[in-house]
Amino acid sequence: MNISEQGFLKEFFSSLCATKYTVLRGAEGLPKSLNGGDVDILVARSEWMRVQKFMVYAAKRCGGRIMGRMMAPHFVQTEMMGCIDGVWWGCCIDLFDGVYVKSVLPIAGESLLDRRVDNGKGVWSLPHDLGDYLGFVKEFLVAGKRSARY
Repeated sequence: MNISEQGFLKEFFSSLCATKYTVLRGAEGLPKSLNGGDVDILVARSEWMRVQKFMVYAAKRCGGRIMGRMMAPHFVQTEMMGCIDGVWWGCCIDLFDGVYVKSVLPIAGESLLDRRVDNGKGVWSLPHDLGDYLGFVKEFLVAGKRSARY
């Protein structure tokens, strides 16, 4: 576990408490660890700017900054990096306002926010079965591949 990564994640997720969001899948280690991955977060489109401000704020508080950002319809990927007490951390957060095929055909939208559950550590996520199903659909239909984990 990277203490610097944990510091950023705790700062970021504590700032999200006033926002209606859900982690799509893989929230088991949050807010302590990314377990070597990124974070996929579904949030209402009207909240995107607010959530991105939380990212910037949390990164600055943890000795970091945004290193890159990629935007597409219904999606923003933000990559951050920083250093706390000589220990480097990095994080990639993907924001979605839904799950779409080729950015046009909606599979799931903001209504998923009503299905979210607390992971027991203050992070809102989808139930495992729903998160895994959407993960499979997102990888297979959107990216055109099937991950070995499915």
